[in-house]
Amino acid sequence: GTLIGVDLLHLATPATRRVLDAPLVSIGGAGTFDGIFITGILAVLLA
Repeated sequence: GTLIGVDLLHLATPATRRVLDAPLVSIGGAGTFDGIFITGILAVLLA
């Protein structure tokens, strides 16, 4: 859910498609503190 909602849907916006002119796209480009990473860490801490 987080991967689809944050990363993949962001790539589908018209503004993003106009800017990107690359044959390969890497999703989750915020690095170590991407929302997916932080969500996993918080889930472990709260469990």
